[in-house]
Amino acid sequence: MRCRFAPPFPAAAGKRIAFVSDLHYRASSFPAPRLEAILGAIRDFSPDLILFGGDTVFDAETLDEIPPLLERFAALAPFRCAVTGNWEQGKTWIPKREWRSVFLAGGVELLLNERFRLPWLDLYGAEDPARGELALPAGEDWEAGKLRILLTHRPDTAIIAEGRGCAFHLAFTGHTHGGQWRIPLVGALWSHSLYGRRFDSGCFVNRESGARLIVGRGLGEGSLPLRFCCPRELMLAEFAAPAAGGGAS
Repeated sequence: MRCRFAPPFPAAAGKRIAFVSDLHYRASSFPAPRLEAILGAIRDFSPDLILFGGDTVFDAETLDEIPPLLERFAALAPFRCAVTGNWEQGKTWIPKREWRSVFLAGGVELLLNERFRLPWLDLYGAEDPARGELALPAGEDWEAGKLRILLTHRPDTAIIAEGRGCAFHLAFTGHTHGGQWRIPLVGALWSHSLYGRRFDSGCFVNRESGARLIVGRGLGEGSLPLRFCCPRELMLAEFAAPAAGGGAS
């Protein structure tokens, strides 16, 4: 899915972000043609920043496969950041410092309730609350004159942040897999969210604050290895003059 947004500040004009979520990567089960298609689409998009929205890994036994995978993505953009998902957080025997090392070895900065800043960007990466932790920035914590982005695994976390006055412009989330099983004219049969199917995938706008929420369907599968009427999705966001007829496409 490709989205176009009017930049909230001149410094963000022309910037591009690729959002990769829910890879659930394991070399033995992740088809090579799919990976090549993902990398090719990102290469063609030429993003300034690649964001990983959590659940990058599948199991703990193949963590050594993750740095070489991330290196291939890292070669496609000057900046790369990631957050944990419930599949990372759920592996409680792996300390956070090891997760950080795994991502850094692949050229990706893992944000553990931390910020990443560029002249045009103020990004906050919130850890997935699978271990019961939830740390969110306050509205006054953002730098003025920059695009404010919240990167977190679950749409629920972004909705909670919005309710607490987090004041982001855009949130990137995944986790739901779009329901993974969808019925034509009905939609997802079920979505792993406190809000049911309401935010299972797509781009949503808070009409009062103007904040936007992107929920990607993800690029892999977890415990359930099949999808039905629910294509995998790479999210590509561009901050440029909106296309005729709307602020996102």
